[in-house]
Amino acid sequence: MKRNKPLHHGLLLLLSAILLASCGVPALHRSKALQTLATEGQYGRVHAWDKEEVSHDIPVVMSKEAPVIISDFHSGLGARGGTRSQRHQGLDIYAQSGTPILAATDGVVLEAVVESCWGPTILIDHRQDASGNRLLALYGHLGTMLVVSGEQVERGQQIAEMGPPLPKCGAGMEHLHFQLARKARGPDKGTAWGWFFFVKDGRHSLNPHRFWANGPGRVTCFREGEVYPEGTLTYPVMCLPLPESRLQARVTYE
Repeated sequence: MKRNKPLHHGLLLLLSAILLASCGVPALHRSKALQTLATEGQYGRVHAWDKEEVSHDIPVVMSKEAPVIISDFHSGLGARGGTRSQRHQGLDIYAQSGTPILAATDGVVLEAVVESCWGPTILIDHRQDASGNRLLALYGHLGTMLVVSGEQVERGQQIAEMGPPLPKCGAGMEHLHFQLARKARGPDKGTAWGWFFFVKDGRHSLNPHRFWANGPGRVTCFREGEVYPEGTLTYPVMCLPLPESRLQARVTYE
């Protein structure tokens, strides 16, 4: 019995399309991802890989001096634009390796360890949010850590440096993974890894955009000498100094 060649060919194309869709969007090569960020801007915006739609319901207004967010809360795309297996539970913030990582508000360091997949990671108990609920923050994929377990930290204090590209859980792209939770896991780790090594409620993380000091969605850079409301957060990566950022904006405009 002869096959209908056009029909057979059409079925093959359909099956191929289904398989490609199930595999998702592949991540960009790191050099291509860096080139894209250099071209479109490394500050003051949330980057949308492959024209991704907004992934949550809080409109975000970025400070012009704030390093770019390369994977937003609940995004389906990762730090280099590849499809995630599940919705993102934090913010991925890009800056060059060595950039200071800052405590988002006052707190105490619960853990500062090198986790098997996430690499150097700090868990801070930031005590309470503005509603009086416990607020924990994970700072993942770090370079050098500058604090230890049990240490008290203040808002804006440098706690680490931006790390190098981590090939496994870091997606091969230097960035800070910043994630909020309520329940610390404690010393009983078992076989846990990634966020589950540190917190119990990582599948239901809090949207960091709810907690910025200037109001929901208004990303707030830390500035020495400024006074911020208790229970709020400032950006966990050092922002550009104001004069430098304004100069950069003029040069870009010209």
